[in-house]
Amino acid sequence: MKPRICNYNEIFIKADGTVYPCCRLWFRDEYKIGHVTDADIAEKILSFYKPCKCELFVFRKPLPEEKYDFKRFNIETSMFCQAKCAMCCTKSPDYSGRADSPYLEYWIKLIDRLKPRSLTLQGGEVLVQKKTIQCLKTIKEKYPEMKLHCVSNMSVDASRIDELEYIFDGFDISMVGFQHETYDAIMGLDIERTRKTIEELLRRKKQTIMIKYLLVPLNVHEVSAWLQWCIDSGAESLQIAYASGWEWVKADTQYGFWSKIFDRASAKLKKTLIKNFKEGNAAGRLSFEKNAAEFLSVSREFAEENSLSGISCIGGNLPEKKDIRSHVSSSGTVRMEKHILPAFSDYYILLSEKYISVYIYGAGLIGRCLLDFIKDKSLPGPAAIIDDYCKESSVGGIQVKKAVDVLFKKQDAVLLATDTYSREFTDNLNKLSCPASIKNISNFIKEV
Repeated sequence: MKPRICNYNEIFIKADGTVYPCCRLWFRDEYKIGHVTDADIAEKILSFYKPCKCELFVFRKPLPEEKYDFKRFNIETSMFCQAKCAMCCTKSPDYSGRADSPYLEYWIKLIDRLKPRSLTLQGGEVLVQKKTIQCLKTIKEKYPEMKLHCVSNMSVDASRIDELEYIFDGFDISMVGFQHETYDAIMGLDIERTRKTIEELLRRKKQTIMIKYLLVPLNVHEVSAWLQWCIDSGAESLQIAYASGWEWVKADTQYGFWSKIFDRASAKLKKTLIKNFKEGNAAGRLSFEKNAAEFLSVSREFAEENSLSGISCIGGNLPEKKDIRSHVSSSGTVRMEKHILPAFSDYYILLSEKYISVYIYGAGLIGRCLLDFIKDKSLPGPAAIIDDYCKESSVGGIQVKKAVDVLFKKQDAVLLATDTYSREFTDNLNKLSCPASIKNISNFIKEV
């Protein structure tokens, strides 16, 4: 982790106008800097400091002689979107508010004051927000050297490409499926329209284009066809990531249906990788989220054995074969191991039966996801949510308490609802001489 003055490098502006140091902290009230409409918001940003760390950076204070140099503003425009993605994490399909952000003029004021080198725009779907597009056109004309990058589903008519090339320097395009019926079922969009526009953007080669494939159970078998199309269309920057929806899949069934589907998808993808990413003749760059590489059994050893290049994991190397949940048999068939992990619901029931009280430590995104999962499965609720910074008195009807205010017993269990702060949470409990059993549930976080 690299030390960084985070509030001198980037900020994240949510659709509701709230400003945070980065997009990883939008759900934590203690990292709220202020609101984009605040008269002194620039001063609040530059003077903000709260200890923080992620897998990339450790937030540090600036030295007196150090000056701000914003690499980017990450702006969530509006939740308005033309897609109906079934796994949407921003709840855009249910959004019924105004199509454009009410804070457009405040963005411009803050940009004028702090002059970031680039803007990353995301929604909702930015490209269908007309006033937002006009605002971005104004910004680009005022600051032609500023890079504007858009996160999009690119389901717009190809006739708009001239306009898009005028405003934006690049796109991150998300695709969730590759066949017509699959695309319509998951995203509510026309795959042919999306493909046509992407193909034309790639043909013109005026912008940086990264195309991301989001894996869900319904589209795993289409990933190799998507990859080959991307390569044939001239795409040079590709990514395969893991989306939500996996908690609905029960792999260990009598006939092993899902295991067979996943095995076949993995084997087919590997053939496509061998065909297109041979060392010295790699068709661009392909990065995996680590859990996507593990799921599809794309290991470091597989890449080395087949002399592949241009393939990596985001932020590092591919996982080692020993860390992958599936393995390759002597016949070359990829087989998913059964009983990879017990279902979280079964695990939680066992904890509830074994311990007098079960607590969830962390009221952030993961803690709230766990709580939603517990409610959806009609499981017994936790005794309380523990969070030392949350300003809410309750989350989902469950009381929120600071760790110091809980009288833990030896017969209690505490679930650490975090993938980043488990050591910090454990240290806090140890300082309180907490006698409860501390459970690190990081193995379940990808599934719940």
